[in-house]
Amino acid sequence: YVSFIYEDQKVNFKRLSSGDTFEAYFDQENEIGFADNSEIFVMALEKACLEGVEVNCKFVSTQTNNVRSEFVLKAVKAPGNDFELPNTVEGYLATNILDTTEFEFSVIGIESADGLYLDYDKNLPIEVSSLKFENNQLKFSVKNLLTGLDENIEFTLKHNNGRECSNKIILKTFVPFQDVKILINNSAAFGVSDYSYSEGSLSKIIMAKGSSATLDFAFNGKASEFNVASDEKLIFNKDEQILSANQLITDEENYYISLEFKGFDNQYTEKTITKSFKVEVYVPVSTINLDEYNANLTAEDSLSSEDYNLSVKKLKINLRNDSDVATYNDLSLFKVSSALAEDFGYLSQATGENILEFKGENFHYLLRNALVENNLITFEVVAKSTNGYDLFEDTIVFEYRQFNSTLRSELNINVKNSKRIKEIVWENALKEIYLDTTSLDVKDNSFVFVTSIFPNNAYNQDLSYIFIPDDGTDPSLIKISDEGIVSLNNGILNGGTGY
Repeated sequence: YVSFIYEDQKVNFKRLSSGDTFEAYFDQENEIGFADNSEIFVMALEKACLEGVEVNCKFVSTQTNNVRSEFVLKAVKAPGNDFELPNTVEGYLATNILDTTEFEFSVIGIESADGLYLDYDKNLPIEVSSLKFENNQLKFSVKNLLTGLDENIEFTLKHNNGRECSNKIILKTFVPFQDVKILINNSAAFGVSDYSYSEGSLSKIIMAKGSSATLDFAFNGKASEFNVASDEKLIFNKDEQILSANQLITDEENYYISLEFKGFDNQYTEKTITKSFKVEVYVPVSTINLDEYNANLTAEDSLSSEDYNLSVKKLKINLRNDSDVATYNDLSLFKVSSALAEDFGYLSQATGENILEFKGENFHYLLRNALVENNLITFEVVAKSTNGYDLFEDTIVFEYRQFNSTLRSELNINVKNSKRIKEIVWENALKEIYLDTTSLDVKDNSFVFVTSIFPNNAYNQDLSYIFIPDDGTDPSLIKISDEGIVSLNNGILNGGTGY
């Protein structure tokens, strides 16, 4: 009825003639002594008692009768060689929320759950219920412990008689994919000029040409994969998550990159979320170097019309040192400040017929004719007046700001007041001057003007002597030097008149 196997020897029990008492006998006549902590295997014989019958058993020491171990044997129908799952059983369990998944499946070769158990890694953070057999289906449930577990757990269905199913029960634990945000990694954003977010995710990025940025993904849940859905210019490296600004992309192009993320929802149904953001790549202004940093000028109102150019200085500002044309070179981006005036304007105010003017008690100057072509800005500084003062000095600060870039350059201007000649006195004045064309004597064929200038500290004391001949007189009759010496030209034979 019941057989115990110990050290390859079988110990059989049989019912005595009366009662429920069994006595043991050995297949071999020699006696077997059970060692301490012995492991004994029990199996029903072919003529076991009816299914469900429980038999009280005990081991009793042959030396000391009160030393015994009692146990109950319950007769059940154990699975045989056909014990198997028809196929692999799969289930899914979300582990970022409190969730339980139920398994229900058929098993070949069983009629109850008695003696069945599940073999799996007991160290995993899950709770597994006991097995139940209902309506010819084996059932159990698995509960997560909110650990975010994301792996496949394998269960093997076994019976206490040593048989097990070769097909497995697979529990796929996962973190449901809820959402994703695209972020800029600020520690790895070289040349990112500006960016904006919409609902917490990147919506636009502006980058200087030649720069790069690393993107981070903030997941609510877990995505199983992501792909680049659209990037015709191939500027996003999926493997390294690096955005490289290697070519110009204007704002007007409305260029978008789309990333596609895939995962599973709470029911383990595939879920896809696509995130897009706009990309602009521009050529930055890298310098605002002036061709000169000092301008020495004379006030216009203290100059003659012939010397007007002394009040004007034409200057240039270079925006880059290569052939790439700066994208944002509009003159309205260039701020112009005067230290004396404590005021500012923009170069765009000095274009065409417009002027950018700065004036105060002892100074008055302006900027005009501002023009930008490619990477070169040209403009003029005009010193208008010192308002009667001897001179003034000022510092003009040019400042360019765009995105996170600020560039500065300074121009020092020195403007002096040129005293004008108020009076010229002809010291040796004559009503008429006679020169003899036939005489070889210097006194007869030349004349020297003696003049005095007031004030004697006037800026320009150079005088010009001009001969205006009368009709019929050769204009080349005489010559006048810068020193005021009037003489006859060589070879002049005919006289004439003039003034």
